[in-house]
Parts: sequence; C-alpha cells; structure tokens
Amino acid sequence: MQACLNYAGKSAGRQNRAGQAALIPALARRAYGYRSFRLAIPHTFYVVAVLTPFLGITESIKMLTDIFPEVEIPVVTVLWTYTGLSTPEMEQRVTTYSQYSISTSVNRIKNIEAQTLAGLSIQKINFKPDVNLDLAIAQIVSATNSIRALMP
Repeated sequence: MQACLNYAGKSAGRQNRAGQAALIPALARRAYGYRSFRLAIPHTFYVVAVLTPFLGITESIKMLTDIFPEVEIPVVTVLWTYTGLSTPEMEQRVTTYSQYSISTSVNRIKNIEAQTLAGLSIQKINFKPDVNLDLAIAQIVSATNSIRALMP
C-alpha cells in the first residue's frame, strides 16, 4: 500500500488495492496527547466535567459518616471495697475468691481483668458478643452473694 501526501507533506490517507484513497481517521493518523485529544473530542470532556461534581455531591449526601460507629461491647464491672486492707491482703482474700466464683458460675465469659488497690478490688468481666447481659448480671450477683461468707 502506498500513502498519499497532501500539500504539507503529511499523510492524508492510504490507497487500497483498487487504488482509491481510504481516509484514515484523525485519531489513527497521529499520536494524540491529552490536550489534542480533548480538543478533538470536546463533548466527552464536557459531559465528564458536568457529571463529576454532580455525582460527588450526590454521593457525599447519601454517604453516612461512620468515624465512630456504635459498638455495644458487653462488659460488667464488679467493685469490692474493704477499708483498711492492704493491697496483698485484698488480692488474696477478696479478688482471688471473687474471680474463682465468677469464672465457675457465669456463662459466656471472654476474659476477666482485675486490678487490686489498697481497700479496693476492681474486676472487669468481658463477655462474648452474643451473651444475654441481664442473665449474666444475675449470675454475677448470685456468685458474689455465695462467697460473702468467706469475705473478711
């Protein structure tokens, strides 16, 4: 195939086998950059320029802000106060018995965290997500009432 040249010396088209010039579309004749492509087909860019802010505003209105979602973690805190007991005594006489009683009689416990101070025992009981919290509190109350006879 031979290429036909126009007056500027650029390729104007190709000749097919019958000798007739087949025009090459403007996009296939030369490599286009972003600017020349934008100038050659302006309608696409007009549509994109109008749709982008419209869709952005529409989606930002519909989108929920979920930075701090509501999460319900089932946790029960048990406090024991005995004034006058030192930290080691509080741990040996109150915290240990309380943890043992709660861990053996309360269902669906994930873990128990305890902190003992002078005259104060704080136990944080974390439960599994599918626990019935009212039942768990009732079981904790019954477990703590059962060990009151052992307390100082």
